[in-house]
Amino acid sequence: MELRSLQDVFTHELKDMYSAEKQILKALPEMVKAADNAELKTALEEHRRITETQVDRLEQILSEMEESTRSAKKCKGMEGILEEGKELLKDNGKKAESGFTLDAALIGAAQKVEHYEIAAYGTLVAFAKQLGKDDAAQLLEETLGEEKEADEKLTEIASSINEESADEEEEPMTGASRGQSGTRGRGAKASASGWDEEEEAGEGGANENEDEDETEERPRRR
Repeated sequence: MELRSLQDVFTHELKDMYSAEKQILKALPEMVKAADNAELKTALEEHRRITETQVDRLEQILSEMEESTRSAKKCKGMEGILEEGKELLKDNGKKAESGFTLDAALIGAAQKVEHYEIAAYGTLVAFAKQLGKDDAAQLLEETLGEEKEADEKLTEIASSINEESADEEEEPMTGASRGQSGTRGRGAKASASGWDEEEEAGEGGANENEDEDETEERPRRR
């Protein structure tokens, strides 16, 4: 599509986000399935339903502009972000030591998607207002608000998950430290005990030698 005016740019960006949202809709079920944390699962599932509404808004705006969604080219930016997240889950899903670890990675991937959408919808709102398309601006602002809320919710969940993951990692380290400390303590006690026994054995030998000397000296005096 040749971009000759702000209207052309607006139309191009609307179709780009339409493609992005359709890709997100396809990816979300896998993200829900991969999540371990119940709150995260619920948040992702809720956002899937919201995304369906966002797609409807874009279709409404494009329809009022007499533009077809069929001419929308695949959004390369969203494709790259989603592919990166997919590879992350594929490579680390079975290797993660706990669900906390995988959930933290999953939230990071989801927030990359949200930040892309927030930037894109913020631009679309500005374009719509500049072009005097108030109805479109209102619909796009609704979507922008939803994306910001989703990002904030993910940040809140991430804070809780990261704390639990950190606590889980500290527990084995603490146990190992205690084990080493206990070993050192037992070793020190054993060494001290051995040292005392040697001293006692040495003192006992010296006392025996002194008794022999006294026995030898007594006959001479007589």
